[in-house]
Order: sequence, then structure tokens, then C-alpha cells
Amino acid sequence: MDLFVTKYCRLSSKGINTHKGVVNLPLNDMVYDPQALYTLLQLSYPKFFKMDTLCKYGILAGECLFEGNPLSYTSSEIGIILSGQHGSLDTDEQFQTTLETDNFFPSPALFVYTLSNIVMGELCIRHKIKGENLFTVSATPDYDLLCQYTTALFLQKRINACLVGWVDYYQKQPDILLVWVETTSDINALLFNHNTLTSLYI
Repeated sequence: MDLFVTKYCRLSSKGINTHKGVVNLPLNDMVYDPQALYTLLQLSYPKFFKMDTLCKYGILAGECLFEGNPLSYTSSEIGIILSGQHGSLDTDEQFQTTLETDNFFPSPALFVYTLSNIVMGELCIRHKIKGENLFTVSATPDYDLLCQYTTALFLQKRINACLVGWVDYYQKQPDILLVWVETTSDINALLFNHNTLTSLYI
């Protein structure tokens, strides 16, 4: 079964690149400031400011991918398959400091983001995704797993579209690739496979 990448967003310390081209950043280091990117992209999503940094970058990549357009599928038709290396470790470490004896003041606002898959939940809420979902943790992107699992869901007719990718943030380093996978293609679509994901991740 052939599946196609019809949209994508690569967000990293090198900048932001999408299926529409490179996102022009007024300042080279702006990619390290999610609030500045939020303003640049002219978003209006107040919940953004309550999120941890991983979720903020996930939301920003999603906005670059979909450009504020509603998805042309019902919520239950859309799957989301993501992976990352560090999960919520960046926030876990911040929360751990609030548990130290000499500075004991646990933060509920941090605690709710100490889940590896919380970024997936935030993307689901933002884009009304209610279909099949999976979040895995691995040292490096496992494109074979992402492709095989996603393809299986399409073959079983459990989804008709899927948000797939690698979402990671640790020690101020965002590392994200999101791709939108569909069964139909256009002139600019890319075949959804290991080689395509590898080339987009560079």
C-alpha cells in the first residue's frame, strides 16, 4: 500500500523547514525562544503559555505543518504516531528540583507535564485528533517502526490520515519532524517510507 507525505515540518536548532520552504526567522537564535516563534507565527492559542517547552515546540511544529487550516477528516479518522528520545525528561528534572528538601515546593503546573506522551495529547487537543495513537521512546528515530505501524493502521482501515513524527526536546535543543500522511498524493507529495523520513530529518 502506497502512502504519501503531503505536508511536513522540520524544527531544530538549524531553523524551521516545511513543505512550503524555509520559515524566515528575523533572528538566527529565535528558534530557541518558543514564545518568539509563537508571536512570529501570529498564533492565538492561550493554552500555549501554560505548557512545558516540549509541548510548546510540538504545537509550533503542528502550526507550521497545518498553517491553521482545519483537517479534512473526521476526528476518529486521524491517527497520531510519535516517538522521541527524552520523553518528558527536561520537565521531569525541573519538577525534581521542587522536591528537594531545602527547596520543597512541588509544582502541580510542572507535574502535569511529566509524561512522555503529553505532547501527543496537546497536539490531539489542538487539532481534534481522536483516532489511533502511539508514542514510543528510542535513542534515535526508528523510521521502520513508524512506517510499519502507520501502514498497518491504514491497511486495517482504522485511519485515513495520520500525523507521524519525532518530537524531542532536552537541554534547550528542539528536535522535531512532523509529517502528514495520506493515501492520496499531489504533485509535491513524497512517498512515505524510511528514505523519505531520513531525508526530511537531516
